Amino acid sequence: MQKWRFIWIFGLLVTMLLAASVASSEPVNLTAISASPGGGWFAIMGATAEMIHEKDPSINIKSVPGSGASNALAVSLGDKAQLGFTFPPFAIAAVNATEPFEGKPKATKLRAVLASFGSSPIQFAMRKDFADKYGIKTIKDIAQKKPPIRVVTDNPGTSDEFVGRKVFEFYGFNYKDIDKWGGKVTLTGYTDAKSLITDGHADMAINNIHDPSGPFVEMQLSVPMVHLSMTDDCLDYLFKNLAHVPHTIPKNTYKGQTEDIKTATMFTVLVANEDVPEDVIYRITKIICENEARFRTFAPAARAFTAKKAHLGTGVFLHPGARKYYIETGQLK
Repeated sequence: MQKWRFIWIFGLLVTMLLAASVASSEPVNLTAISASPGGGWFAIMGATAEMIHEKDPSINIKSVPGSGASNALAVSLGDKAQLGFTFPPFAIAAVNATEPFEGKPKATKLRAVLASFGSSPIQFAMRKDFADKYGIKTIKDIAQKKPPIRVVTDNPGTSDEFVGRKVFEFYGFNYKDIDKWGGKVTLTGYTDAKSLITDGHADMAINNIHDPSGPFVEMQLSVPMVHLSMTDDCLDYLFKNLAHVPHTIPKNTYKGQTEDIKTATMFTVLVANEDVPEDVIYRITKIICENEARFRTFAPAARAFTAKKAHLGTGVFLHPGARKYYIETGQLK
């Protein structure tokens, strides 16, 4: 009797283990939202999706374009994307339904997976001929001289557009003022922005992207550009209100750049919808962190990634699957 009971129990355990193994290998299809094609986020997300599928063929991630600010709410809603890149200040704003998410539902299902990479300074690059004509060296000069400037930045809902607009507002002007001066603001993706600058249909472009900005580098292959600094009071405003930290773009980062550029930056966080199964996010976190060196090669914005610090500076609560991994590795208790 004891023998048959042992065999029955052993058989039951084997069945349970096999069932768990099959369940864990069932295909999982996720959509990951990043940024406009041509930017660092888009490159990183696409390469990360490929790496995850290579290491775990049961996880299929479709990478789609998105925007730094609105990604947070999109991931929380979960219908169009379940993973995405955003910035901590936007993740916090989405959870609390504060600007730029006033009137939107609170992002109650937004959870963090990892951070510690993707320094994304706000950058203003102006055609040199326009800067020389109007004597512009800083953003403050634009406010004081009110030139008929044609600005191009990313689409509404992107960090490029949001942060750039906040910098303008700090210096006392907005899009309507630019129109009054005889200029205009065009909201479009990086590819179109590059064409507008190089074809002479725009005078200044705004990127919230790792330096050196790929689109800016490409622009300068066709037309000389200058890069504008911000004043210390604006940097202090961005630190206190938008969770940015001061950042210096060293001279010679861009062609013809003879001086350091003073600006501000924030870091990237990978977020997930709370409803994505714990074991799936655990496996995703594990794959990325255990392939740290490879992840760093995906784009310049990924070079600073450090697995040991991946749980820090996320802005919002960790997904249970990510927390499980960080506890397992001793990064959390």
